[in-house]
Formats: sequence, C-alpha cells, structure tokens
Amino acid sequence: MKFKKIVLITVFGLFSLGGAVASASACSSEPILGSVCELAFATTWCPEGFLLANGATYNVNQYQALFSLLRNRYGGNGTTSFGLPNFTDRMKRDQVTICIASQGIYPTRP
Repeated sequence: MKFKKIVLITVFGLFSLGGAVASASACSSEPILGSVCELAFATTWCPEGFLLANGATYNVNQYQALFSLLRNRYGGNGTTSFGLPNFTDRMKRDQVTICIASQGIYPTRP
C-alpha cells in the first residue's frame, strides 16, 4: 500500500494543534539551505525562499550559498551557473510540488 506524504502549510509556515503552535514539517520559515520541501498539491510556484525543483539553471552569484552545496551536480557550467534537480516527472505523477530551499540555515558538516 502506498502512502502519500501530506504537508500542511499556511501563509506563515505554522499550524495550530490544540492551542499549541508547531512548525510545519517542510517549507518552514527557517529551513535548512538545500532542503527539499514537498507541497501536497500541484502548482507552479514555491514559497518565498524556495525554488521550484524543475531542473532550471541559476546564476552562481545570485545563490552563492546554495551553489556551494550543489555545485554543478544537476547542471550548469560550475563557474557562472548551476542547476537544480529535476523532479518534474514525479511532480506530474504524484500531483505535488517539490521545492528546494534557496535561503535558510547553512547545514553543518560532520
């Protein structure tokens, strides 16, 4: 049996649970840079601070921190441009939207 991951999102990335406030499990207001956010519906946009994981290439100077994590693993020339992973087939199949955090907390390395 296949289960679909459901992510609850509001404008502020928070949801209320019996009077307590908790962060959403993905697409939070303080994500880890490069983390994957899955919206439980199909759309062509991502929340602020996230980029659509559709294989697009971006300028290294515009997203230097994200480039330092991804390099040119998913495309680009590695000096002036880099690419994001391409999840368009999965997004179409599962009717979800997948985004990559372009801003946030820089991950620690072991």
